[in-house]
Amino acid sequence: VAEDHIPESILGYLMTFAAIWWAWMSFTWFATGYDTDDVPYRIGVFVQMAGAIIIAAGISRAFDDGDWSLVLLGYIVMRVALVALWLRAARDDPSHRQQNLRWAVGTAVMQVAWILAFLVVPGDLFVLAFVVLFVGELLVPIIATRDQPARWHSEHIAERYGLLTIIVLGESVLAGAIAFGSVAD
Repeated sequence: VAEDHIPESILGYLMTFAAIWWAWMSFTWFATGYDTDDVPYRIGVFVQMAGAIIIAAGISRAFDDGDWSLVLLGYIVMRVALVALWLRAARDDPSHRQQNLRWAVGTAVMQVAWILAFLVVPGDLFVLAFVVLFVGELLVPIIATRDQPARWHSEHIAERYGLLTIIVLGESVLAGAIAFGSVAD
């Protein structure tokens, strides 16, 4: 605010939030249908968490220097783990094999598109590319489930949404407390 970077800060926030939210949302919807709670699944969850940490580590570079490479890397780490989990689900659930393969392929194609956009699209067009690619990401579930409902457990998804709400509220209260503390000092 003091340096008058409000529009680009809001845009950066929205882009970062979209990446984190969609990676989390996609994994949550996967987990509600295929949480096997075995070692390969837990490794997938661990890789997802590592990707989230990479995104978090890249946020200051994205905002301060306009360098989105770590945010993109973290996003791709999260999404590649999800592709592996969808492929495993395709192998283990014959009744949803084609659907799970569409999820895996669609997610993988989008990750390649993100990398290409990051490498090729000029900086002044990156926001437009981001919007187009994000819409592409949102289309993957529609395409994947076009001929068959997905395997979801409504109680599990409601619990996950509740947990997200608690986390977001907690972070908001913490941010408010930190802001108040810095003003009070």
